[in-house]
Amino acid sequence: MSSKRILITGGSGFIGSHLSRRLVASGQEVVLMRSSEKPAGRLADLRGRFAQITVDLKDAQAVLRVVSQVHPDLVYHLASTPFHPPDTPAAEHMRVIVQSTLHLLEALRELGGGRLIYTGSVAEYGPGNGLSEAAPLKPATLLGAAKASAGLLVETYGRLYGMDTVLLRLFTPYGPWEHPGRLIPHVIASALARQPVRLRGGTQQRDFFYVGDLVEAMVVAGETAAPGPVTLNLCSGQARTVREVAALTLKLMGSDVPVETGEAVRPDEIQLCSGDSSQAHARLGWRAATSIEQGLEATIGWFRENQQWLNCCN
Repeated sequence: MSSKRILITGGSGFIGSHLSRRLVASGQEVVLMRSSEKPAGRLADLRGRFAQITVDLKDAQAVLRVVSQVHPDLVYHLASTPFHPPDTPAAEHMRVIVQSTLHLLEALRELGGGRLIYTGSVAEYGPGNGLSEAAPLKPATLLGAAKASAGLLVETYGRLYGMDTVLLRLFTPYGPWEHPGRLIPHVIASALARQPVRLRGGTQQRDFFYVGDLVEAMVVAGETAAPGPVTLNLCSGQARTVREVAALTLKLMGSDVPVETGEAVRPDEIQLCSGDSSQAHARLGWRAATSIEQGLEATIGWFRENQQWLNCCN
């Protein structure tokens, strides 16, 4: 990647921290736009190698000031409410996801900023396997509805004002630094503690892909010419059940702890969910290259060496 001034929202989260590391390592000028002044735990070893500005993304004028100050060539907009818990109020999803996206779009339109890459979510779609970008948006969750609303704003600003926008709909990334409450860290933590793995359901199908592959797609999306608004799925294209991934994780760990699936699934649980990434291959030359076994081995190894992360709540 040629040298750029890059602004990132959500840059200290699971995905954002991997992206931030990659960009810093390649010599980019990285500025994190954060809502908190607390140290970014996932990036503690990179202090001094990126800039950080504390700003409330829900404050339009504050966002405008930061974009004017940084004048970015490229913006990665990853800030979001968490996928879980499902009891986050609808107003909070809309404020954090939709308002922040609108404020960034308005700032970039007014100041003539660079490309905006927005991370949407599979939660925007309804259930289904092999979902393409043409699939109807039928979110079953409030987060999905907010993500879909923000994504429509991104696409509309791209068409209406000729802005350089890319919407990436992410399926189920996993890897180092993932929140310990998520499936794969939960399985690893249970195995290390010699405790049963407790799952809700287990037959739900998901499209898991390694975070390293996701970051590669995001970097390429920042480099590749994309006239007009572009929307792309990022996924492996393979549906796997939650129980299947849990069992494979335990097998790779050499663990014989039992898997218990007695807990009821959430009312908004989607049972079938996998995607089609052929457009990402056509537009970016990207495919998820890491096998599930390779990705799980890397993730297991990282958590074995960083077991303190399994007890964190960031």
